[in-house]
Amino acid sequence: MEMKPITLCGVPALAWGKDSDRRILAVHGMMSHKADEPIRLLAEAAERQGIQTVSIDLPGHGDRKGEMALCTAQHCVPELHAMRESLLEESREVGLFGVSLGACFRLMAAAGLPLCQALLVSPVVDMENLIQTMMIWAGVTEERLEREREIPTDFGQTLSWDYLKYVRQHPVHALSAHTNILYGDQDNLVPQPVVECFARAEGAHLTVYPGGEHWFHTPEQMKVMGTWEERCLP
Repeated sequence: MEMKPITLCGVPALAWGKDSDRRILAVHGMMSHKADEPIRLLAEAAERQGIQTVSIDLPGHGDRKGEMALCTAQHCVPELHAMRESLLEESREVGLFGVSLGACFRLMAAAGLPLCQALLVSPVVDMENLIQTMMIWAGVTEERLEREREIPTDFGQTLSWDYLKYVRQHPVHALSAHTNILYGDQDNLVPQPVVECFARAEGAHLTVYPGGEHWFHTPEQMKVMGTWEERCLP
């Protein structure tokens, strides 16, 4: 399908398919990029319904590799908020699509503005829980993290006190519009009870894929995702 490089609020982006006043802003997960397979599948399904997909690169990913800005909520949420406002100025309706960490950032940035729908794959719906889990993996107490502010880990993530404080002050909520979640029951990052509790509390529709992982990547998993995307779009 047609894929046009554009710039959205100064950030490298792709516009998938024909121009439309109905759009979806798509955000990839960690170690991914704006042209990743989940986004391509979404764009193809959306185009069949007259919806244009716009996808962006998060800091340090895709065409933004080498940027000094960290891929954290403090930096990404204001950026995504500005992108969403920009699309709303020229669109009849704007939905969102997010994968993993990108889903978390998109929900944080979505508060307060009208969006028609949300499609979330393996969403990190409780960032505080994930950070606390990584602290356990690293053997780091909250008191030590507050004292040292930042602590590198053996598994490649840097624990940050400021980041922990930020996510506590900005919990993730589902949109008032229709929210759909695709979750694999073998997800090793986001516990199933956490996702189920979020879906119940927020009125989101949860689809649990038996055998699915946090990272959907096999041919069978991608087929399941494509079918789910097609079904969830209006």
